Amino acid sequence: MNAERDLAPLAPSVVRALNDKLYEKRKVAALEIEKLVREFVAQNNTCQIKHVIQILSQEFALSQHPHSRKGGLIGLAACSIALGKDSGLYLKELIEPVLTCFNDADSRLRYYACEALYNIVKVARGSVLPHFNVLFDGLSKLAADPDPNVKSGSELLDRLLKDIVTESNQFDLVGFIPLLRERIYSNNQYARQFIISWILVLESVPDINLLDYLPEILDGLFQILGDNSKEIRKMCEVALGEFLKEIKKNPSSVKFAEMANILVIHCQAADDLIQLTAMCWMREFIQLAGRVMLPYSSGILTAVLPCLSYDDRKKNIKEVANVCNQSLMKLVIPEDDEMDETKQSMTLPAEPTSQESLSKTEAASSGSLDASGDSNFSNSSVFTVTSDGAWPDARCPALTPPSPALPARPSAGGQHRSSRDRRTSVSRGGKLVAPVSAERYSSMKMLSKKMRRSECSIDGCWARSCGHKLTSCMVEFVLLQFSDPRFPLGEALPGFPLWPGERSSERIQVTLNLDGIVQVLDCHLHDTSIGMMTRIAVLKWLYHLYIKTPRKMFRHTDSLFPILLRTLSDESDEVILKDLEVLAEIASSPAGQTEGHGPSDSSDVRPGPVELHIPARTSQLSSSGAKGLECSPSTPTMNSYFYKFMINLLKRFSSERKLLENRGAFIIRQLCLLLNAENIFHSMADILLREEDLKFASTMVHTLNTILLTSSELFQLRNQLKDLRTPESRNLFCCLYRSWCHNPVTTVSLCFLTQNYKHAYDLIQKFGDLEVTVDFLTEVDKLVQLIECPIFTYLRLQLLDVKNNPYLIKALYGLLMLLPQSSAFQLLSHRLQCVPNPELMQTTDSTKPSTGFKRMTASNIDYTELLQHFEKVQNKHLEARHQRAGRAEQLDRRVVL
Repeated sequence: MNAERDLAPLAPSVVRALNDKLYEKRKVAALEIEKLVREFVAQNNTCQIKHVIQILSQEFALSQHPHSRKGGLIGLAACSIALGKDSGLYLKELIEPVLTCFNDADSRLRYYACEALYNIVKVARGSVLPHFNVLFDGLSKLAADPDPNVKSGSELLDRLLKDIVTESNQFDLVGFIPLLRERIYSNNQYARQFIISWILVLESVPDINLLDYLPEILDGLFQILGDNSKEIRKMCEVALGEFLKEIKKNPSSVKFAEMANILVIHCQAADDLIQLTAMCWMREFIQLAGRVMLPYSSGILTAVLPCLSYDDRKKNIKEVANVCNQSLMKLVIPEDDEMDETKQSMTLPAEPTSQESLSKTEAASSGSLDASGDSNFSNSSVFTVTSDGAWPDARCPALTPPSPALPARPSAGGQHRSSRDRRTSVSRGGKLVAPVSAERYSSMKMLSKKMRRSECSIDGCWARSCGHKLTSCMVEFVLLQFSDPRFPLGEALPGFPLWPGERSSERIQVTLNLDGIVQVLDCHLHDTSIGMMTRIAVLKWLYHLYIKTPRKMFRHTDSLFPILLRTLSDESDEVILKDLEVLAEIASSPAGQTEGHGPSDSSDVRPGPVELHIPARTSQLSSSGAKGLECSPSTPTMNSYFYKFMINLLKRFSSERKLLENRGAFIIRQLCLLLNAENIFHSMADILLREEDLKFASTMVHTLNTILLTSSELFQLRNQLKDLRTPESRNLFCCLYRSWCHNPVTTVSLCFLTQNYKHAYDLIQKFGDLEVTVDFLTEVDKLVQLIECPIFTYLRLQLLDVKNNPYLIKALYGLLMLLPQSSAFQLLSHRLQCVPNPELMQTTDSTKPSTGFKRMTASNIDYTELLQHFEKVQNKHLEARHQRAGRAEQLDRRVVL
């Protein structure tokens, strides 16, 4: 090295000392350099100062020889000390070579670099802030240095830099956020601790509003919250707690929509602390932001619903999830059911020209699924976390397909910006985040175009890896462009936010994305592994949606109905009760009313599966949540779905006999409470009349008859059938009778209930022509037991009036003759022995006509035709039994052979 020619104005002795391996000699050389630079400063010789710094940088600090590099570092620190306040003019030249030495393989040299930078920063103080990003980047690497001395030195420099940032009001937060977002995903514990410490410092500075940029770092904070180190988890928990306090203080300035999907992801985390913290944040977001969170309902429900079935080990998460669920449900209002979707959007100005298109701002519609309300339900997907914990695929509806485009906004002067000045503002959740130049915007569109043509998959890992090039809002723009096929390749993404100064009343209103919500609920109902409380919550949601948004919900009735019907087989009575509430609301809501309903809709019940059809919209439907429509027994439907519901319910009972045996009575009784009992029995009787499976029809009639005679819920219906005074009651009796004929004993019990004693006697006379089986005698035995119950108290009292009720006594004696010598025989025989002698019961009023005969005479019921119908049905049953017996005999013969 030729010192005299190359390294002037440094003296040869100084050069030799800087290259010496002993620290003391290098220190002496540094003092000489300090004196030299002070002289140059006094002479205002900036050229020589720059030359000295350049020599120390190029010839020493960046030298291949380690001792030379050490000499260069101490020399640069000496220059900074000599420059004093003027060091700010040369900071770039001073800092860059020192930062390069941070990557040196020699740990001692990294320590000397840290020491040199400390002296440089200490002298420059606030002047280093324009270079903060490179300093932070270097420190973040030293924080994870394996050498404890280097790490200790970096901590001293870190504290100094924090003091400078805290006392300064010129910190460039906007420029720092992209670096922070990139570094926050580090997996190194020390780097994470370094990042959290800086976030806490920035959050504590009053002049720095880190809350505006929380969406950029929130995901990384939740990642750090899952660190194995308890100390780091605690620090991160404190940081998140401080942010949440700030959010509660100033909710109006919080970008709730931009953070909703992040919370949805971490609400599904496997780590309990992450899940609980994210769920607490979600609870506060829903309560503070209100309907702003509504477009994200599907993602929120995906995360919240499974938590409702947690056991006591996760009691805290379960309680918070329940609050989230209840609060979210309250956000759905009747206004979300508007038939005209355009009522929910603002009036848009004229479309812009092609030259103005670049001035549009880009934004998502602030939704977790398609918030426009017009998306295809069958094509939407549920928003979930991938198995590796990464962000979801780009096609995941967590990123909202946008709403219609807004034109370019005029500038403050009323004129559109020129192409040179035009800048596109990419936004997330309807709020401006970062301005983007037209050139960069074009690059983003081109990236979107290439990816869509190649049909590649983009996930969150890719988004994070590009964090140093694109902001997250730009990445989201690309993801949205790629995931939504409704927009042409490379076109600007519609759905723009507000320009500065625009009135908030011009915002597009939040709309309910019912398709996504229904899909999530449907998926949870299909999942047999979910807990009881989750299923109950799902059914509560469906019921709530049918109450608040009946018109929109009836579009999904076809897809929901099969699973709702299968849910009737659930093991939990509480689940079945909620399921019946939903089915009853479907069957009774005025929004489901269409023309041409009733029994005439289906002339044949059995052949082929009966499917529900989507009702046509009616323009004059009332939006009230009325429980039913006024209808007479002659039209046994509460709306166009009611009769079809009865058909499918009976089909379910027919295909699943255990359901009928174990829960059939329970289901029908609850339906009688929720709906009109008369309509239920009328419609079921009408369906069973055409039932081809005669054995099932007989079993079903027996079940219905038992419910009719014994259920307290049907007290009013029994009273209506007792007298048959109105045409409606007589019509109901005839309808029930024709179906009750599938079971002879139930037919007699119906006649007893309606006080048609003569016809009951005629029926019993026909029993002699029937095939008397053990099952038949068992049913007669049960009928005798029923006669002794409180329901037939009036019948037993009528035995006192022997003269006016002769056929009642004959009918009872007929039953007695049918019974073998059993306990039922003894019971009925004792009852008939109590019938008084008619001669002893005569009074002065005995000549008055019987009210019973008056009722029967006035009824105008063709009992002869009913009797013929009974004989016809019983003949069918006889043929069916013989056919079953013949098939059984043939099967036995084959087994023997």
